Amino acid sequence: MTQVVTIKYKNMKKISFIVVILLLIGNLNALVKAQSIDKKYYVFLRNAKTSDLLYLNDSIPYLMNRSPLEVFPKYKNLYDSYKEIIPVELKFEFGTQIPPFNHTTYQVMWYLKDSVLYLSDINFYSLSICTYKSVFPDNEQYELMEKLTKVKIDKTKRPLSSDPFRHTNTIGMIPSNWSNDTLLIKRARDSFEDIEKWLLSTPVEVLVFKNGKLISIKTTDTY
Repeated sequence: MTQVVTIKYKNMKKISFIVVILLLIGNLNALVKAQSIDKKYYVFLRNAKTSDLLYLNDSIPYLMNRSPLEVFPKYKNLYDSYKEIIPVELKFEFGTQIPPFNHTTYQVMWYLKDSVLYLSDINFYSLSICTYKSVFPDNEQYELMEKLTKVKIDKTKRPLSSDPFRHTNTIGMIPSNWSNDTLLIKRARDSFEDIEKWLLSTPVEVLVFKNGKLISIKTTDTY
């Protein structure tokens, strides 16, 4: 009986190994194929300067060309006093997220709700979902963000909640009253979505804000 179980276990390991190899080959082939696509389809990804994400609803993330927090010169250093928060090198599946760079330690989740742009969540790359509460037991990360932006959190606004690993805020959202900007966004690629199809069929959208309110949105022929 023990021998049969051992054989089955070995066979399962072989099958798992083969599946992993096939997935890696599939991803490699997709990347090679993507590299042959006209460079104009990489303009957005090449020029994006933030790892922040924008949600136009509660579940679909969009990549952003820059962060609405850029108007605050020291926003990247906001949490430098916390020794647990450090820059980390991360790699993501192509098009699913913009990796952090230039010593970025955190990622902001933005939520466009009822034509108002809100700061919903803050994700720290060096903290796990199990440890961030020990670093910020009383949601101090949002208090610091309030001081930076000089805008109080609106506790009547329900933050993002579709992804428990990304969306951990439960206390409310900060309206981006300071934002008078034009943002470019591109729907993030789903991890199982064909890379070529995503590159060629997902256009860049242009969002114009005044005092944090959306006043214009249009789809471009840029990718």
